[in-house]
Amino acid sequence: MMKKKCEILYEGIKFYVKHLLFNKYRLKYLKRFVMRNVLRRKLEESPKIELVYSIPLKRYIYVHNVRSYFYSGSYESPVTKYLRKKVKRFKPCLFVDVGAYVGYYTLLMAEEGCDVIAFEPDPRSFVLLVNNITLKGLQRKIAVFNKAVCESDQPVLFKFSKSPSESSFTSYLRKDLVEFACSVPCVTLDSALTTFEARNLILKIDVEGAALQVLKGGMRTIARFKPYIVLEVHRTHESDELLVLSILRNHGYRWRILEWRNSRNFIVALEP
Repeated sequence: MMKKKCEILYEGIKFYVKHLLFNKYRLKYLKRFVMRNVLRRKLEESPKIELVYSIPLKRYIYVHNVRSYFYSGSYESPVTKYLRKKVKRFKPCLFVDVGAYVGYYTLLMAEEGCDVIAFEPDPRSFVLLVNNITLKGLQRKIAVFNKAVCESDQPVLFKFSKSPSESSFTSYLRKDLVEFACSVPCVTLDSALTTFEARNLILKIDVEGAALQVLKGGMRTIARFKPYIVLEVHRTHESDELLVLSILRNHGYRWRILEWRNSRNFIVALEP
């Protein structure tokens, strides 16, 4: 009787294992389960980490506080579409991501075939950025720097937001959202790209109101490479990033809005 029960149990296990291993839908579920529940626990540096969803990358990426960053479709799809279109026209390409956050565009452009340089000053986001790059095996395509990009190479007082995507050294971040502040290392675009040669350069800037400082430290780079630029505009009393559009227009750039959020926050494409 016991032998019979063991045989039935054995056959049952064989049946379920076989169907689990050879059913692509079950394999997909198993892969997601492992990603969510096993790999996540290895990231001891950031306890508030989850995995996400349906963005146009080949795998999942880690973000802060998943409830705040869950999207049912492509993240910033007009921007993604624009960047992909440019990459197809401009290979080989160097993509510089100023304000990389956890690496959505960094990873996207690396997977599209670009060499990438990414800057992210917030150490909380930088940990996730590095882990996402490692998770996707793109270390050889991407150089990352835990620095702010400014108008000089001198350190600046950086205000860390309770929501890491909004950390900044400008007044864009409201005082009630500041968790703490400290000095962070800085680099200019001109000094960072001195030794690089690139026929085609694409520059993405999302620095929560500090784009004017980025531009002031990168005018030689602008003149040298004539890069295509994607800029998220944040308008504050201290630093109105519309000035960036005006300055670049005087250098022969034309611009158009890719994504409108409100009158003080929108994303533009600037082309030479």
